[in-house]
Amino acid sequence: MIGGWFHFVGSIVAGEDVVTWVENSGTYQFEKLPSGCEFGFSAKLALVPKEFAGRSVVQLEFMTRVPWVLAEAEPENPA
Repeated sequence: MIGGWFHFVGSIVAGEDVVTWVENSGTYQFEKLPSGCEFGFSAKLALVPKEFAGRSVVQLEFMTRVPWVLAEAEPENPA
């Protein structure tokens, strides 16, 4: 899985925040698309560029699965 976030000026007027924080740990409740992509919007911001200072900002969070294309076997996910 690979993911990231994107900031934009705006606000969330309805719906749940994608991120829930409990004791310094976040869980995500993404909306799932048929393509395998997942996304959600959050008012809990991280690493906001200084150009957004003083504005109402929302963070678009996303995740997607990138297929393994190398000849070697995909490494095990250490859990």
